[in-house]
Amino acid sequence: MLQFHVAIYEIVDDPSLDSTISWSKSNKSFIIWNPKELFTKKILKRFFCCNLSQFITELDTYGFVRIEGSDEQLEFGHKQYFVRGKPELLKKMRLQAAMNRMKKSAKKAKARAEAEKNGSMTVRREPRIIIDADEVRMRAMAWMSLSQFYTGIYKVVDDPSLDSIISWSESNKSFVIWDPKELVEKKILRRFFRNKLSHFIKDLKSHGFVRIKGSDEHLEFGHEQYFVRGKPELMIKLRRKVAWGRVKKDLKAAKARAKAEAEKKGCVGDQPSYRKMCLEDARIRFDQIMGHSTKAKTPLENSFRHLQI
Repeated sequence: MLQFHVAIYEIVDDPSLDSTISWSKSNKSFIIWNPKELFTKKILKRFFCCNLSQFITELDTYGFVRIEGSDEQLEFGHKQYFVRGKPELLKKMRLQAAMNRMKKSAKKAKARAEAEKNGSMTVRREPRIIIDADEVRMRAMAWMSLSQFYTGIYKVVDDPSLDSIISWSESNKSFVIWDPKELVEKKILRRFFRNKLSHFIKDLKSHGFVRIKGSDEHLEFGHEQYFVRGKPELMIKLRRKVAWGRVKKDLKAAKARAKAEAEKKGCVGDQPSYRKMCLEDARIRFDQIMGHSTKAKTPLENSFRHLQI
């Protein structure tokens, strides 16, 4: 997008707009012959100005001055940097515009300080909010680790344009699939890399969603207490279910590997050192699978009982 002073130069220099805006006889200023045409030809929209007064104030910030003359036309000029046939001078005008803004802001700050001193102006000061950096970091990490499946489901269910297909239930703690065919035909499932409804339902179950019994015509799914309308922050606590069968297989493999290492070192299966090695290897494998999460009471904890000393 062109800068303000460069765009002004191009418009004034455009011969097709001479009836609306053009150079003056001195070639060091320009005249707005028809202000109404500025709106009808949508010239002001190039400068994101809604009316003529905004346009004039913007001219003022770039150092343009109104030249006194005929009251019917508006004539504006610049000291030495806005000249017909010399667009290279516009670079210096940019610096002057920045200086003008700095001077204006300095004047406002000075006037504000004087008003506060005299007591004619009361300033409302907002209380400082102390934020725990560790807490913010932990929250950010939680959002990053949140599965895109949960956020994608929430956006789709919360989209009012899809209410005829999928929407929140009356309780606002579950969602209803009103039209499964439309869900497939409108390619909504492709957001979750699925083409079939059965695969989508499997994904829901693997992510902890449970089908709510009710009408057989519609499919309704909910998730305990962390998938609620208007409370997306609760989704941080959502976690995908772990395939316990695969975990147990990995633990068996870890035990066999520990046993082989113990036999190499001359440890017997009944000795405490062997059992310690098995327990340590299994714990490390468990932490890797669970993503270094904190210990929780899960069915998998029972698999460690036979390894405890």
